[in-house]
Amino acid sequence: MTYSGPIAKPYVEAGTWRKFLAWLVDSAVCLLGALAGVVVLSLVDRSAHLTDGVLVLSMPAILIVVPLLYGLCCYRDGRALGAVLTGTRLVRVADGGRIGGKAPWAMLVRTVLLPLLLAAVIAGALAGGGTAPGGGGSQVRVAVDARGR
Repeated sequence: MTYSGPIAKPYVEAGTWRKFLAWLVDSAVCLLGALAGVVVLSLVDRSAHLTDGVLVLSMPAILIVVPLLYGLCCYRDGRALGAVLTGTRLVRVADGGRIGGKAPWAMLVRTVLLPLLLAAVIAGALAGGGTAPGGGGSQVRVAVDARGR
């Protein structure tokens, strides 16, 4: 007789509110870090008179580098500040192990890329994106069977 039920996970999954609060705390830490980076950049600009190009490229770089550094320093065992405060830990789905070297990438995705994706989806929906009910597609062109007569 074989077992066909759900596979037992080596961990207990955190609740929705705990995951949300952990994300919120980590996002706030990254935001504060980015604000600190902007302050440092403005102080450097004041003394070194940076060009506009350097300033324009530095702003998005700060938004990417801060979560990467935060993930590298605090997230290797899956317990950044948000996880510590909520009593959770980020683990691999396959075996429940620590995320290790992928921590910077996980923090960047968690705090920057997913919120940007969510904002893009909401903006697309509010701007009338998607297809109309009952068909959609182009009303100008149609595909035909060239061999059928």
